[in-house]
Amino acid sequence: MTIWIVIGYDNYYYPHADNALGYFLKEEDAKDFLEKQRELGGYDCYLCYSVVAV
Repeated sequence: MTIWIVIGYDNYYYPHADNALGYFLKEEDAKDFLEKQRELGGYDCYLCYSVVAV
């Protein structure tokens, strides 16, 4: 099972799980959420990555 995670972080701060904005089962949902967060702002950088749960 693949899980998609969206993280927001500032330039001076390394991204980590405490800054997770959302967890998704579908890539499309994660990308839509990522774009919405970019429009809203609040963080300098945003990251979307996938992890495999076994």
